[in-house]
Amino acid sequence: MKKFNFTVILFCVAFSLFSLDSDDFTSTAATSFKVILPLTMIPEMINDSDSIIPGVIGLGLFSAPNSFLLYNVLTENPVGTTFWRNITMYTDAVAGVSILGSGVYLLAGFGNDPGGWDPLVGGIFVAISALVFGAVGLDTVPYTFE
Repeated sequence: MKKFNFTVILFCVAFSLFSLDSDDFTSTAATSFKVILPLTMIPEMINDSDSIIPGVIGLGLFSAPNSFLLYNVLTENPVGTTFWRNITMYTDAVAGVSILGSGVYLLAGFGNDPGGWDPLVGGIFVAISALVFGAVGLDTVPYTFE
């Protein structure tokens, strides 16, 4: 039954993509990535209780608003798309600033382990924040049907 439901959902999504213009696929791909990436943290959240809070934050800041945006894009709802695009722009900006601040904090050596993993993790956080700010830039571009 799960395979059937997945096939029906995939079928509906695939046929709704034909109505989008080629310019919309870049933003839609980024939105889809922001929905799927935090979902990959769920197995880690089940196995490690320390990752529950970052996982829930990732799901709340990325998956939830981007899911609503993706739904409004696929149904071509211009009012809902504009609203959720602005919401995702602000949540992505908040997440990007938080990740960048955490990376700079760790790179500056204020963490608990300045000689160990903190500089590496701080550099990774700074690189990830650049990707998040790229997503903020894509959220500023309106879709063709808006």
